[in-house]
Amino acid sequence: MASELQALCKAWWDTPLPPDDPEARALDAWTEKLWPLPDWALQIRGAMPKWGFEMCSHRWLEGLEHTLAMVIDGVYAPSEAGHCGDIPFAVKSAAMARATDVARWMSGVPLGAEAESVQQWLGAPSHAKRVGATCLVEAVRYALGGPTDEAVWSKKVASWREACAPYPQLQPLFGEQGLQALLENACGFALLRQLDGYLRFIGGDASLAGELVYNCNGQLRFLWDTNLARYARTRAMLWGIQAALLGWNEETLRRSMPDCADAACQVLGRIDPVDEDDAFRRWLLASLLVSAKAWCMRAIQRSAASQVPAWAHDLPALPAGATRNI
Repeated sequence: MASELQALCKAWWDTPLPPDDPEARALDAWTEKLWPLPDWALQIRGAMPKWGFEMCSHRWLEGLEHTLAMVIDGVYAPSEAGHCGDIPFAVKSAAMARATDVARWMSGVPLGAEAESVQQWLGAPSHAKRVGATCLVEAVRYALGGPTDEAVWSKKVASWREACAPYPQLQPLFGEQGLQALLENACGFALLRQLDGYLRFIGGDASLAGELVYNCNGQLRFLWDTNLARYARTRAMLWGIQAALLGWNEETLRRSMPDCADAACQVLGRIDPVDEDDAFRRWLLASLLVSAKAWCMRAIQRSAASQVPAWAHDLPALPAGATRNI
């Protein structure tokens, strides 16, 4: 394999897959047969899921949909959806609203019905609670309120850690995997859930403290009870792509995968116009199947076995027929 192609394949498979993954190696062999590839195909392949375009990101599903559309249209159009660092405005606004509610709680202003949970979590004020709440408000506002400076952030974190140090119940707030790590990985989809957990923690409810250490990929363990659609829709897309690669019609897909047939058939319907002899798009579809499936496998691996429903393990394998051009 030419050195240029080797470098590309190495970058494309900078993913949670093991280095010797047989499906990735089969696609590498197919890539070599198709080489040289048109620029549009190279660009789209480079934009597929890997480290940096991850299932734990807020807009993972939007990113997947965008990638599939690029493959179908044969046109590269860059997008930040689903990528690390991508925090939708609505998420930032919701986090800032929580900070405002906490600030009002500290000032003694009655909270309205929309902030009833914050009032319940924090409870009656105390000096320790005020210290923790002050640190949280300042941290959220600095981290999510606009441009940040790494040196300034480090100094602020040190000051918040020092402020919490006299209070044993607050020390985990800025521990190794505490609020600092959460806000530094605010592109994780469970950001608001975790912020709410910290509010409960400051209020004296430590029942969820063990879950607050999970940031970035660690939040994938929360898919099953708080964001199941993220996984289910990803899996349906994989089966829709699989059906297209195998030449299934809608009836065959519904018969083979009844539990995700509606969503999978929508994907198949979008792919249907792709010419079966279009080797570049078939290669891209197969690449999207394997690169996106890597994140489903990652989600299972990062979760307790008891959390994962049996159907979630039913993921399509790259069909041998998909690489018939080799």
